[in-house]
Amino acid sequence: MHASMFKKQPVVLIDGRAGAGKTSLAAFLAHEIQTRYSVAVQVIHMDDLTQGWDGLASASAQVAQIIEQRTWQRYDWISGTLAEQHRIVPDFPLIIEGCGAISNASADLADFRIWVECDDGLRRERAIARDGALFEPHWEVWADQELQIMKTQRPMAHADLVWHSERDKLAECSNSLFLSLDQVAT
Repeated sequence: MHASMFKKQPVVLIDGRAGAGKTSLAAFLAHEIQTRYSVAVQVIHMDDLTQGWDGLASASAQVAQIIEQRTWQRYDWISGTLAEQHRIVPDFPLIIEGCGAISNASADLADFRIWVECDDGLRRERAIARDGALFEPHWEVWADQELQIMKTQRPMAHADLVWHSERDKLAECSNSLFLSLDQVAT
């Protein structure tokens, strides 16, 4: 099957708090989609949209626009400036993963929405192990932004699936996703 087999571009949003396992889940699902449908999968990481440690709300607000306009600009964390522009191929499935991906504005534009849940202690341990000293001084500021987005945008309420990364099997998540994507296929 090729990209043209979809009636419209399938869009999957994966959201959750820092260290929950969103990026790992996105990589697994992208591989599974590519294997099942024989089509390239585009993945956008919210980290590439977030302009600094206090930019989570701004990045979240961009998701609906990105889906509709099929373009986005990467933020370069090293230089602290916007970098290259990217175009989204409309025929290939799109996964947007990261804190703030699911919002009141973006939820209805997606075919499948996943909230990734994880124990707070394990989340912090994973995030610090991944990003080390870079993230640790910003943990509380980031966590406050996550809580604000959870309160105002209600990502978990919009989710089709709540996946518990520390206990649920990846295959269970992909099976639920395929049921949804098969409906978008012609």
